[in-house]
Amino acid sequence: MNGTQKDGAGNESIILSVSGKAKSRDLVANDVCREYLNRILERHKQSAAKYNWKFTGTDEFVFSDHLGRRIKSMKGNFEALLKDSGLAKDKSGKKRSLSSFRIYYCTMRLLKGQNIDLYDLALQMGTSVELLQKTYSRLTARLKAHKIKSVGQRASATSTAATTER
Repeated sequence: MNGTQKDGAGNESIILSVSGKAKSRDLVANDVCREYLNRILERHKQSAAKYNWKFTGTDEFVFSDHLGRRIKSMKGNFEALLKDSGLAKDKSGKKRSLSSFRIYYCTMRLLKGQNIDLYDLALQMGTSVELLQKTYSRLTARLKAHKIKSVGQRASATSTAATTER
């Protein structure tokens, strides 16, 4: 984890360094992540003390084993967690995967992101605007619903006003 950063208004953001398939980048964590990241931090401190490894609080991997070693693949642990919690399949019977989180995150950001720019979302997710447009185009009508409706309402109001003037 890189740490925190304050904007011009004094709002603090959590900045994480992440590595993907072929590239690394910084991303901004949602504020709700702070509690969970603090829990992981405390677990790391306890593990370091118990298993005698050096904990600095700046260079450790967020997702590591009890000895502070990077977890190379989360797939097996993730699948076991889903199975144990009864969530291995979605409501249509399709097997869930780690990418389900990415899809959910993107969908929620687009639907509830209060005018999030596709360019900013693409940077945050380490992808391209073109890929987001192609993959999430089915959300276009929902995203634009308020604009589409307001244009129609304005046209209707103009039409009603013109009719009334006659």
